[in-house]
Amino acid sequence: MKRLGVTTCLPLLFIAVMCFYHTPKLLHEILGVVWLLLILLHLYQNRGWLGNLRRGSWSFLRLLGTVIDLLL
Repeated sequence: MKRLGVTTCLPLLFIAVMCFYHTPKLLHEILGVVWLLLILLHLYQNRGWLGNLRRGSWSFLRLLGTVIDLLL
């Protein structure tokens, strides 16, 4: 799956998992496992960004952008 596809599916699947009152329990659990696997795939695909966090100088804008990215 391409990077953009994974990034697009993550929030959509998150919303589907959070609608647990409207989905059967088995479907809710399956969606949760798929969401977890997509998160792991997303982290694997973006391991270069995580590895480069220690490099370079930390300006205010870089710090602010990194904090916002980590909160998302």
